[in-house]
Amino acid sequence: MSIYSVCRGNPPAILLTETLCACAQAPPTRTPRLAWGGHDRSRTPAETRRDRQLQNLQESIAQISEKLAGLASLAEIKGEIRQYLALLAGNNSQKSFSETAFSETDFVRQLRDWFEALYEFEADEVWAEDYFEWTIQVPSRHGYDRILVRGVEGEANINHLNALRDSVKARNTDEGWLVAPSRVSQVARNAVEKDRRFFCYSFDELIDEAADFRGYLDWLETEVKRQEIDTLYVPLACTKEEIDPKTKRSLGKSRYDGQNGWIDRYLNQWLDDPAKEHISILGEFGTGKTWFVLHYAWQAVQKYREAKAEGSKLPRLPLVIPLRDYAKAVTVESLFSEFFFRKHKIRLPSYGAFEQLNRMGKLLLIFDGFDEMAAKVDRQLTINNFWELTKVVVPGSKAILTCRTEHFPEAQEGREILSAGRGDSRIAPTGNLRRESPQFEVLELEKLNNEQIRAVLSKRGKKPETIAKIMANPELLDLARRPVMVGLILEALPDIESGKPVDLARVYLYAVRRKIERDIKTERTFTSMADKLYFLCELAWEMLSSDRMSLNYRDFPDRIRRCFAQEVQEQKDLDHWHYDMMGQTMLIRNADGDYSPAHRSLLEFFVAYKLAAQLAILAPDFAEVATISFADNLRDTFGKAPLTKAVLDLLLPMLDPETSKQRLHLQSFCYSSGHKLKPFICLVAGSTRCKEPDFSFCSSVCT
Repeated sequence: MSIYSVCRGNPPAILLTETLCACAQAPPTRTPRLAWGGHDRSRTPAETRRDRQLQNLQESIAQISEKLAGLASLAEIKGEIRQYLALLAGNNSQKSFSETAFSETDFVRQLRDWFEALYEFEADEVWAEDYFEWTIQVPSRHGYDRILVRGVEGEANINHLNALRDSVKARNTDEGWLVAPSRVSQVARNAVEKDRRFFCYSFDELIDEAADFRGYLDWLETEVKRQEIDTLYVPLACTKEEIDPKTKRSLGKSRYDGQNGWIDRYLNQWLDDPAKEHISILGEFGTGKTWFVLHYAWQAVQKYREAKAEGSKLPRLPLVIPLRDYAKAVTVESLFSEFFFRKHKIRLPSYGAFEQLNRMGKLLLIFDGFDEMAAKVDRQLTINNFWELTKVVVPGSKAILTCRTEHFPEAQEGREILSAGRGDSRIAPTGNLRRESPQFEVLELEKLNNEQIRAVLSKRGKKPETIAKIMANPELLDLARRPVMVGLILEALPDIESGKPVDLARVYLYAVRRKIERDIKTERTFTSMADKLYFLCELAWEMLSSDRMSLNYRDFPDRIRRCFAQEVQEQKDLDHWHYDMMGQTMLIRNADGDYSPAHRSLLEFFVAYKLAAQLAILAPDFAEVATISFADNLRDTFGKAPLTKAVLDLLLPMLDPETSKQRLHLQSFCYSSGHKLKPFICLVAGSTRCKEPDFSFCSSVCT
């Protein structure tokens, strides 16, 4: 059994240290002395030598265990053990290993670990003063090829290549690879162009051959361009609260804005800090979490490409993982398998190769939308999801996670879950506790200030008079503090300028109505505002209530039949409805034909509209957009899934105050949950058959 398999799933330094200490403390085994005339016989010279050797071995093991206890990663432990095994095998001659052989540097350790994740090693190894040689078996069409790898420090040059040619000839391998940490001379590169049995690599180039991320990078560039992040983004500010670990009370709040480089500079410094592995970024809905991570990833990709072009050491490659696309993933391994192999067609030999890249510090993992992993706000599910994601947070890794602030009913609870600094059994599920917790931090995005709003509007090419109108309107200015609202405000501006009322829900209403009107084609079937609004409401409700944030185009016909059974009697009619629906602008389509909302808040607006319409309490300006009758019973909606704070914020302005008094009782009170009190709102449909409200339609909402 290999050292790696023994340590898998256990803290390796602790496990090996305890094992070696036990060996060191065990008394040496001796041959029993034979009684003769009441006395033990004397030990033979051979027994004396054996006992002395055992004592020396115990002392060596004690020294090794002490050194292993101070090592942080499995790679360092394995490297240290390999050196001692080489010593025991006699490779030291009269001198220490470090004096006679190639030292076990980070480059050597990472190269061996990378090869171990991909290939099989043969037993023979050569360690010399200025190089080392390994033979590996690389899978091929007809079995495997035997490759002789020669590693050197510094620049790989033509002399190293010539020596490699001699070794390949002597060992009769299929190919020879010359590998250096970062530099290969041009003479050596020119030489291998003439002989395809030999290859020269920097370590990054070697990794690049096996791990091809071009499909993912193309997706990221397309997404950034589609959302115009490369041209419209403005820097965002954030805060970090500092908490007393004993009292849990706030000691102060650091702010990172234009004076100290915004959130970008803070994350750059965090990336350079080896003690910190994970950071969570919180923000209210629409405050720019996805906007920021796509911007930050795109900036990192530019640096990555520049370093690659210059032949310098590559920085971490940012991987943005939209968690709403993987809400059904049971494990982090299944999530990444879906991300690598199905969605982006990344050429990666195995999941183990990803794990090794992560340990070596080659990746920056960005998990976007933790709140979208589950529509149902369930504390234990939230904890389980978080700790499942933290399985990738290992020494050498860096991970960013974004989440809505309101996903956690209480700020302190959110900090405890997302900082996870204690390894507390009340926070971590059984089996996920570590003796040493990952080093997590929590930041919170701030809303836009006036200057940032002005910059966003200016980047969108708006005239000074338009900017002045928005800046002079307190209601619009307040809404524009969420970046997601700026585009909607501009879309709704004609209605606003005509004197119509302004609030969060109405800006969505004006913008959505204009978008739908543009999408409606006279030659197609969705010529009715009511039809399209009805379908979008049903689609949004299905996505949110079933915890499914995307829908494949093949599934549209079933949804259309369910909503418009009478209108789609024939297949040709269904086809018209189908393609018309796919052509509208509030759903975006990926390469696999999966449709998702341009922003989650659009789903929440349509769900709020559906619920208010079902209760027949829409305010007149909302009701006049379209007369919609929903077929499902209130029992199938209210109470089926808790309403998010965003749905509630959008729902309340839609209600007609006069009608609500008669048909809806809004009651706010508290209920006891363990030792805590949590406020919630209970929406109760009034019954026409009794004087008291019918509490069977109760849907509680944590605020």
